[in-house]
This record gives sequence, C-alpha cells and structure tokens, in this order.
Amino acid sequence: MGQEGSSEQLSSLEAIEVEMINTLKTLDIEVDKYFGELIDPKKFKAELSSMPLVLVDFIGSSPENSFNEEAKFNLYEIHISYAKNEKTRAKKHYELYELQKSIKDCLFLKSFKNSEPMKMGKLQKIYDSSVANGYLTVFKQEVSVIYKEGAEI
Repeated sequence: MGQEGSSEQLSSLEAIEVEMINTLKTLDIEVDKYFGELIDPKKFKAELSSMPLVLVDFIGSSPENSFNEEAKFNLYEIHISYAKNEKTRAKKHYELYELQKSIKDCLFLKSFKNSEPMKMGKLQKIYDSSVANGYLTVFKQEVSVIYKEGAEI
C-alpha cells in the first residue's frame, strides 16, 4: 500500500480507498488492498497471526450525475480456523459476525473529503470450506460511495 503515508496528491477515488483502508485499520485488524488472492480460494495461504483479514477491492464506478461518480467496492472478510473441532470453528464464525458488525459501525454513513456518506450493500458468504492450511470462511460486503471526481483531497 504505498500511498498510506504519502504526501503526494491523490485522485479522489484513490484517496477514498486509502482512507477506507486506514479507517478499517482502526479496528485493530489486518487490512490491505485486494490483488486477486481469492481467485482460487483452495490455494489461499495466510497466517493465523493475520486473521481476521479484510481485503478492499475497487469494483468500478459510474456517473451519478454531471458532477459526481458512484464508486463501488467489495470488502472480503476472511478468517481461517486451524481446528477441526466444530465448536472452535463455530466460535470463529461468531467472531466473523462480530467483525462484520464492527465494520458496518465503522464505515456506515462515514464520509471522506468530497464524498457523501458510505452505503453498506449486500453481505454474502462466498466461500466456506476446508483448504490446505485450515478451514476458510470468506464473506463479501458491498460498499458504495458517491464522490466528486477531480476535487482536491
């Protein structure tokens, strides 16, 4: 994430993404930009120390009107349980539910410079199965924000 502490001028969209990542990091969780790590979930490798993990993925944008754009992001909320014990795995699922609530509380209606409040969209489990190094659960949270492109951030 080369932009986090950078003083260079960021585009509105880039600034929103960086600010969203930094805001999520206040939850004391691992957060990073998504780079296709979940294309094949069975090959996904992560360390227990980095769990839970949230990956932020810019999906696209579309014009809202003559002045504003709507940007859409997916947040991939990931956890791996290394135990085969069903009670332990269930506990990890409950921890993911708490994480989802914390993320919603952190981002819902949060505004960044030159943006309207963020909107939380659909939350969906997209993967829940054993992988080489444990039991992987992934939820996808849709997030959107309307912003003024070209505005100074």
